[in-house]
Amino acid sequence: MMDPSDRLLPAVVREHLATTTLGRRLYYYPDVGSTNDVALDLARHGQPEGTIVLTDHQRSGRGRHGRTWSSRAGRDLLFSAILRPGGDPQSLLPVTLVISLALSVALSRVTGAEVGVKWPNDLFAPSGKVGGILAEASHRPPRSQFVVVGVGINVNSEETDFPP
Repeated sequence: MMDPSDRLLPAVVREHLATTTLGRRLYYYPDVGSTNDVALDLARHGQPEGTIVLTDHQRSGRGRHGRTWSSRAGRDLLFSAILRPGGDPQSLLPVTLVISLALSVALSRVTGAEVGVKWPNDLFAPSGKVGGILAEASHRPPRSQFVVVGVGINVNSEETDFPP
């Protein structure tokens, strides 16, 4: 279990932000079914671009194609962000890859390990998979309403923390 002082509470996150939009509105839940589900609901109700849903534990995390995303309470970085890029639905295709690439660069810089992307949404270090991204969009043709991008990064998890 992580030290309580390591928790990413909204006040701590805001203190370290150098952004004008991303993370300026934060919703924190100690325990939630899925950060993407909460963020999708918030986006449908008009929350602005950059809104972030952050949790210490997800009970029903998911990945692409209905796969399960597992994490133990207090071990990992788990959040979803609301983006409102506009444009047609086809313009959203690179969102996952761009975010995966940005996260791989950031994680490489922070950890000193070489973190790469396994197309299109998995983050891998020499030790194995360290994270994943799930983007879910809402469209009303001809423009996109929003995209929710969920991120899970295995910060303090061990291989034995995951189901077979």
